[in-house]
Amino acid sequence: MGTNTGKGFGFNLGGGGGGTNTNVANSDLTLDDNYTTDLDDKILTFDSSDVEIIKLNGVTDKLVIGAASDDYSMPSDRPTIDQVLKATDGSGTLAWSSDTDTNTNIAKDDLLLDGNHTTDTAGHTLTFDNGTTEMLKLDGGRGEVKIGGSGDDYTMPTTRPAINKTLNSIDAAGTLGFQSLTSVLEKPSQTPCGQGLFTGAFVRDEMYVPTPTNTLISVGRDNITTINTTALNFLANPFRNSGSTNPGIDTGTDKMIIKLRATKDGDYNINIIRVSLPTGTAVASAPIVVYNIGTINYFKMNNLWTCMEFELSGVLTSPCCQFYVAATPRVAGVGEDELQMIATYSNPREIINTWS
Repeated sequence: MGTNTGKGFGFNLGGGGGGTNTNVANSDLTLDDNYTTDLDDKILTFDSSDVEIIKLNGVTDKLVIGAASDDYSMPSDRPTIDQVLKATDGSGTLAWSSDTDTNTNIAKDDLLLDGNHTTDTAGHTLTFDNGTTEMLKLDGGRGEVKIGGSGDDYTMPTTRPAINKTLNSIDAAGTLGFQSLTSVLEKPSQTPCGQGLFTGAFVRDEMYVPTPTNTLISVGRDNITTINTTALNFLANPFRNSGSTNPGIDTGTDKMIIKLRATKDGDYNINIIRVSLPTGTAVASAPIVVYNIGTINYFKMNNLWTCMEFELSGVLTSPCCQFYVAATPRVAGVGEDELQMIATYSNPREIINTWS
């Protein structure tokens, strides 16, 4: 029996077996003190049959793990804070180093993809912000892409648009969608309201309306509230005539174009007469409403023409009505004074856009 080294694993000097503590594997061991095994520049190998598990390399002072030709060496020095264990070569040498891998963090360094990768939100929301300012959110629960800060963000569509469709806001919540734009150019439409000449002593505050024979006749003072509908036969055709179910002929941009001349200086009101003729209206007393849409200040014109436009917004809104235009002198005529008017109703040109 060889001599035991004493306070080690129980190895004998001189080879051979023997001794009371000659093998580390024959039975469980219980240390009764702190011991040191000096490898003396040798290699101590732990294996299972022919498969190496670990080696204590007394030549390189390294712990080697794994079978030969597929093993790796652990470093023998302590790492500093935040260091990671990395392979430094292809032979299995590991060393502590700073975590500077360019493909391990989305924020530390520029990234270079080495292949196609997928991030699964798993029903959660991934938010990219700058401090407290949100920039981009991937809403996994709703399958949406949102841009901008919370409360002021907008949602992008997640389906491909058909050809020629454009991105458009479709609600007040900031939802965007691809839609087709149809633009229709509405040309200006004009309707003659009649023209006429009155010769004689016209009466102050009476309304003079064009007739089919190009004269002006009075239908009464500008404060009347009814009219005998037989008198309508003597007037030029109404420039607007509303139905019972669709009175929306007032676009808010309507205009009345008036050309007027007179031999008497003074103010001339331009009035719209609305005659209401719903089913059951009495012939002798149709209700009327008079709208003063503006005044022509005709002074020192020496019988010359004046041309003006007047807004009609809010006038042409009632059902079952017809509308006429009248010139109402605010001054009385004398003898052979003349009053002449040409009136045209106009809708300006506009582009109507429809998204679908």
